[in-house]
Amino acid sequence: MLQHNHMQINNQDKVANDANTLSGAISAIKNAVWALDIYSNKKIQLIITLIGSTPNAVKEQWQDKQVRFFAYLYKPHKDVGVDVGIGERIEEFPTDVISLHFNGKLLRIIVNKSGKEVERIAFQAVSGRPQKVGDKYYFTYEKERQMLKSERPIPEGEYYITPLSENINDGVQEWDNLTNIDKLLAYTGRGKWGGRIYDWGTIRIPIQPKIVTLTDSKGQLITRNNFFIHGGAEAGSAGCVDLWDKNELFFEKFLHYVEKYKEEILNNQGKIPLIVKYENNTIMECDNDFYTKYCKPID
Repeated sequence: MLQHNHMQINNQDKVANDANTLSGAISAIKNAVWALDIYSNKKIQLIITLIGSTPNAVKEQWQDKQVRFFAYLYKPHKDVGVDVGIGERIEEFPTDVISLHFNGKLLRIIVNKSGKEVERIAFQAVSGRPQKVGDKYYFTYEKERQMLKSERPIPEGEYYITPLSENINDGVQEWDNLTNIDKLLAYTGRGKWGGRIYDWGTIRIPIQPKIVTLTDSKGQLITRNNFFIHGGAEAGSAGCVDLWDKNELFFEKFLHYVEKYKEEILNNQGKIPLIVKYENNTIMECDNDFYTKYCKPID
């Protein structure tokens, strides 16, 4: 669970026994420590985590439940927020300065300093091939689908990218750097690009390791390979994180951070972590026409 600037709240003397509602529990906590998460879109999120020796009246009331706290400067965004269970600790942030996180609907750039998150930017993205139902297309990320060669979203796990690599097969690849011959070959699915601009977009980067081995429900080994972060006109790409909207803007922002924290990245063997973790029952609905117009989560 991603969270930051969090502090434990063990102040009990102000917790009332009449915590029958969430609002009652919140109003009963005085002198609480709040963590502010300032997003690039100027939303502010306030989070309280009840942990440790919280009184039994509260513990029993909220046992096996989750609590979500919000406060916004303006119109809320339903993706912003963190669910925290009573008595549950929050995972520490990675020590890497820059990390990427993909959950099946958003690819996030997270910047950390001194073990605390200081900045986060999210871009819409999907993975795998969509399933067509009527005139709509749906992306889902069940374990079984991660095994399928024809649909295959990128499997959950820990990956990395190396944007500073001088090896063109590992670093950032740009359409404008191709020769005219390779550009012509790309439209036939060959050459260094291996596809057209509306398949790949104009800039991309390979995801490593380039080959992963999975075990399906029957105990058979499944090999997956050829992962990229890229864009394109249509939503969906087998084995890749597809920034179907604003691919170029993602790379503009991302490469800015890469240059800014170049020394720190090189000290980590040039690797930037990419964590793929799908949220339960995530379903994305798209029109998937040429030049995709929308792709949205279905609650």
